Amino acid sequence: MALVQERAEQRSKVIKGGSISYNFHVTLQKGNDFSGYAEMSFELVEVPAELVLDYKGKDISRVVQNGEVVASKLEGGFIYLDVGKLKVGNNIVGVHYSSAYNNDGSGCVSFVDVDNKQYIYTQFEPYYANRVFPCFDQPDLKAKMNLSVISPSEWKKVLSNERAQVEKELSAE
Repeated sequence: MALVQERAEQRSKVIKGGSISYNFHVTLQKGNDFSGYAEMSFELVEVPAELVLDYKGKDISRVVQNGEVVASKLEGGFIYLDVGKLKVGNNIVGVHYSSAYNNDGSGCVSFVDVDNKQYIYTQFEPYYANRVFPCFDQPDLKAKMNLSVISPSEWKKVLSNERAQVEKELSAE
């Protein structure tokens, strides 16, 4: 299911413009799946009757709202937040998620080239960011974003359209 105009307008009314920020941590893996943790901060001007995150991924394993683990459901491409745990002012929501790579040119795409190596890239236009991580995926809800990527050590490069602030190799020891 896609985001409908009514839901997008409702979110724009209750989320304070310019207040959204995301911290995304994604673990790229060989094969068909990837996983991550998305943490978003946003201000509400009022607590709505319903608030959803857009997410067309495979699974969510844990949702934390304002420091408390909550029961949330992933249905029809949306994560339904527990509005009883939201408040006027700043809110922080964290979601542990997993997803499959796409092969249709949108979201997080994986392909194996003729060199028999796996390549990953993302395509977010329009309404495709939610195929990679949970977010408010609508153009009038702009946000600042930090991205952390963990990838297999034999993958030589992870590129972004921004300069990396920290690059380091992690060991399993």
